[in-house]
Amino acid sequence: MPSPGPVWAERERKFDWRGALPWILGVLAVACAAYWLFSCLRRERTSVMGQDEQLKLLRPQLTSEDAGTRATAVRLLGELGDPRAIPDVRARLNDEKEQPEVLAQACLALAGLKDKASVPAIRQRLEDASPVVVAAACGALAQFKDREAIPAIREKLDDGVPQVVVAACAALAEFDDRESLPAIRKKLDDDSLEVVQAAFDTLVRFADQDSIPAIRAKLTHEEPDVIVGACKALTALDDIGCGPLVVKLLDHAEPVVVCAAAQTLATLRHKEAVEPLARALKSPDLSVRLAAVGALADLGDPAAIAPLQTLHVTPLEGLAAKATDEDVARVREAIQGALAKLSPEKPK
Repeated sequence: MPSPGPVWAERERKFDWRGALPWILGVLAVACAAYWLFSCLRRERTSVMGQDEQLKLLRPQLTSEDAGTRATAVRLLGELGDPRAIPDVRARLNDEKEQPEVLAQACLALAGLKDKASVPAIRQRLEDASPVVVAAACGALAQFKDREAIPAIREKLDDGVPQVVVAACAALAEFDDRESLPAIRKKLDDDSLEVVQAAFDTLVRFADQDSIPAIRAKLTHEEPDVIVGACKALTALDDIGCGPLVVKLLDHAEPVVVCAAAQTLATLRHKEAVEPLARALKSPDLSVRLAAVGALADLGDPAAIAPLQTLHVTPLEGLAAKATDEDVARVREAIQGALAKLSPEKPK
């Protein structure tokens, strides 16, 4: 058999991992530290980038083949607030082959840049075929306070496309155009829930007391979201006379409606609501019980103390869904807070 050779030769043929491991770890540590330092310097560089550099970076993106990239570049140029970007953004707005998302961003960017010279071109976009562009034009002209555009924006209330109608409502509210109120009230009967909600919001912004009868009528609407919107609008308009109508909603089948009604009754301080709210403490829905507890606390009538104490003892009785320990804690905590408001005596 051949001789195995000297021991030192065998050691040379084998790699000593134990000896090399500290060196490998050291190299990795230095590399990680260098990468971290480089990343920090890059972030610091970005944060202090001047407007000249940002313009230089964004302008080439305006000619990108991707419409999303162009739209983002236009939006960022508007946010940059540098007037030197105006010609570039105008060019996008006036390009008839440009995509709707880019045109929309151009309208808003020019408003952000306060380029009043672009107002006529933005007005023309009110007749654009794309709802996205028309909606953006409405918003931009409202930012410019361009009252000459009001008649054209009023016409958009009858556009038929919810996105456009919603934008028109918001713009007319921004103009404080009270002459448009009759047309906006009619939007409470629109088939689109989005438009109806926009009408609620706009009428509230106008503090339009004359719209209260039409809003009250929506308390019997078949759509829960419309009823909730009506409750919120009547609350915002401080319609203390709607109390008897809202009390009836405490028997509604939808918990979201009952919760909205409870909040409205509490905010408007409708004292006759105490007894029906106390009945709502026995609702099979946990959210309704919690809403009733909060409403009774806000009303401040000591007549609510007894039913609240009863619920504190048996918080789960009659619930439709199985409650968790967390649910029990929430109910009891809410009741304790309510009783603290109504009576100095703590629940046992």
